[in-house]
Amino acid sequence: MKRGHLSCVLWADATLKVRSERGAALPLMTVVIFLTLVAGAAVGSAMTAPAQSSFTAAPTTPVPLPTTVPPPTSTEPPTTTTVPAPPTSTVPSTTITVPIGSVPPAGALSSAIELPTTTLVGGSTVSGVLVVTNHTDKTINLTETCSPDWEVGLQSATIPFNPAFPADCSTGPFLLQPGTNRLPFTLDVSYNACTNGGGASPSVPPCLTGGIPPLPPGPYQAILVGPSALSAKPVDVEVVPPPG
Repeated sequence: MKRGHLSCVLWADATLKVRSERGAALPLMTVVIFLTLVAGAAVGSAMTAPAQSSFTAAPTTPVPLPTTVPPPTSTEPPTTTTVPAPPTSTVPSTTITVPIGSVPPAGALSSAIELPTTTLVGGSTVSGVLVVTNHTDKTINLTETCSPDWEVGLQSATIPFNPAFPADCSTGPFLLQPGTNRLPFTLDVSYNACTNGGGASPSVPPCLTGGIPPLPPGPYQAILVGPSALSAKPVDVEVVPPPG
């Protein structure tokens, strides 16, 4: 190329089949065309480039993908707090304990026998209630060593009421809450006991085929037998013979 001229090089990506003057085929060649621009005119010349040309791409470095880091995990078990349950007691803390055979504070308790009727049929069974009123603001426990036994029965001028309580000792509390306490009971309009042999008495008659005989007709009193802490006024009743 001449100095002062604007030159450019064009690579022609073409394959030419050229034959020599003798007609023999020449190796394939790549033609490079030089264009020289002079005062608006283009003058072309050609030169022969090497038969093969290769371009080697620059090696590329792989871009690492973003890595997601999992949140840290803990192998320690969750912390739990156990709140202990409050202690339980069958006897309130504000309880007056009264020894068996003694009397609670004066005026602390009063009792009454309630019956559905005062006319009772011999040999029948009647449901009644012993109403015990605690006049204090504290619960009274009548159990000291053993829970006291009590029973309501009928007696007359000739037939006493002498119940037999079990010999075993119950240690459960006998609680009387402040206010009214209703204690149910069953009243048998019959003798307490009978005998199949000798030794019969007015209070222990001979047994019948069906068991204990009924009380004979007449006036009776329903009485409470139990600890002295429980006392109730006797209730007058009339026993009548069974129908038929």
